[in-house]
Amino acid sequence: MNLPSAILRLVLVVAALSSAARLRGQEFSAQMGTTGSGLTLSSHYSWQLDYRQAFARHLAWSVAWINEGHELEHHRDGVAGQMWVVLPFHSDTFSLALGAGGYHYFDTELLSDGSTVNTHGWTPIYSLAATYYTRTPWFLRLTANRINRANDLQTNSVVAGLGYAFGERRVRFRRMASENLTTDHEFTVFLGQSIVNTAESEGALAAAVEFRSGLSPHLEWSASWINEGNPQIIRRNGFATQLWVVDAFLGKTMTLGFGVGPYLLFDRKRAPIPGRDNPRNLAALVSPTATVRLTDHWQARLTWNRVVSTYNRDADIFLLGLGYRWGDGW
Repeated sequence: MNLPSAILRLVLVVAALSSAARLRGQEFSAQMGTTGSGLTLSSHYSWQLDYRQAFARHLAWSVAWINEGHELEHHRDGVAGQMWVVLPFHSDTFSLALGAGGYHYFDTELLSDGSTVNTHGWTPIYSLAATYYTRTPWFLRLTANRINRANDLQTNSVVAGLGYAFGERRVRFRRMASENLTTDHEFTVFLGQSIVNTAESEGALAAAVEFRSGLSPHLEWSASWINEGNPQIIRRNGFATQLWVVDAFLGKTMTLGFGVGPYLLFDRKRAPIPGRDNPRNLAALVSPTATVRLTDHWQARLTWNRVVSTYNRDADIFLLGLGYRWGDGW
C-alpha cells in the first residue's frame, strides 16, 4: 500500500470513530522534552502535538505529530495514531494511560558525502502518559514514548507540557456533536515559509490559495495551489487536494483539523535524466491546520504542510492565511 492511500485510510477510520463517539472528551496538548536512541536518553530535544479523544470511560484514540530531534545522522519526525487504555483516579483529577499504535516516519538521513536521503515508513510506537486535570479546562501531561527500530534508528523520549480539554470531562462549556458542518465553503489566501528537509534546511517565501468545502459535520475536502518559492535546491509549485478530519471548539470560534492527500508538483530544478526511470511528479501532503474566527465571515487559518516526496526532497510549508467563509456551517 502506498503512502497516500495508507494515511487516507487512517483518516477515514478516525472520521468514523469521531462520528460514532459523538466527539466527547477532546483534548489537545503541546509537549517538549528529550530523546535518545537505544535504551538511553540524551540532550537531543523532542516535541509533540497531540489530539486525543475519549470514546468510552477507559478507552481513547489519538493522533500526534512527533519530532524526534536530530539524532546522529537522522532528522526524523512523523505522525502517530494510537489507541489508549485510560485509568482515572481521584475523581478524574489524575489519570494514567497506556497507548499503542503505528508511527509513520519521515526521516532525513545525512550521508557521509554530505548529501541527504528522505526515507518514509511505518513502525510501532508504545506510550505511557500521566495527566493532571485542574479545575479549569487546562491540564498537565507527562508522556514517555518508545518508537521501535526502523531505518537503523529506535528512540525513547520523555516530554511534558500543557493541554486544553475541549470536551465534557470536567467543564460543560459547550453542547456536543452538533450536526452542522464545521465549514460550508471557504476561500483562503496564504503566505508563509517553505523549508526543504536537507542538512542545510534551505528555505524560501511560500504562497498558496485554497478552496475548502464541508462534506459532513467533521469531514472536509480542499483543493489548493501551492508555490514553495525558490529555496535554490528546488523551485516547486503544484496542485493539491486533501480530505480533512475537523471539529470546532469554544463556541465555534476555533477549529482544529488534520488532512492528507496527493500533491501534483512541478519542480524546475528537477530535470529528467535521459535513459533513466524518472519518478513521477506526485507527492503526498500531511497537514495539521487550525483556524480562529475573526468575524462572521472572516477567519485566520494556520496550516503546516509536510510534503512527502519520491525523490529525496521532502519539505515543510508553514502557511498563515486570511479566509472568507460562506454558507450555514457556522
